[in-house]
Amino acid sequence: MSQIEFDDAVSKRFEEVATIVAFVTVIGIAYACERAYRRWTTEINPLTAPRARVEHMRTDYRGKRETVSDVAEIIGAVFGEVGDALATRRGYLGEPA
Repeated sequence: MSQIEFDDAVSKRFEEVATIVAFVTVIGIAYACERAYRRWTTEINPLTAPRARVEHMRTDYRGKRETVSDVAEIIGAVFGEVGDALATRRGYLGEPA
């Protein structure tokens, strides 16, 4: 029986690729396990539901506050325009300001 002889460059290149693939596989498995563990610990935590409610309330409050500030800004702009229009009207009619 004769042995098959491989070129050293090809053999070395194959070893490098196999090492990189194995390393990436191990890192990927560790990352997936860590994510699954974090998800599991979040689900079994007794404070998960209250935290979700608080986050929902906080987000809802921020949205309402932004809406109110937008409406107040629009109303202020309208009142400013009305005031300017009344001042201009008074100026044209010679009424005291």
